[in-house]
Amino acid sequence: MKAVKVSFDMWTIRCVRALCLVAAVASAASAQTEIRVGTWELNLAKSAFSPGPPPRKQTLTFQAAGPQ
Repeated sequence: MKAVKVSFDMWTIRCVRALCLVAAVASAASAQTEIRVGTWELNLAKSAFSPGPPPRKQTLTFQAAGPQ
């Protein structure tokens, strides 16, 4: 088996580090927001109900419960 020598220049190393940093920051920022929190209204045009008739109107409210 032959050894393979891989060399990276400083520009490549800096780009990889910058991408890792951006990914870490984006991950941390997205983890802090809860997408389900808020008030949601039923859209009858985008919904299908089976069996039975659909409700006339429905509104749901979700609140954050705090740290877990």
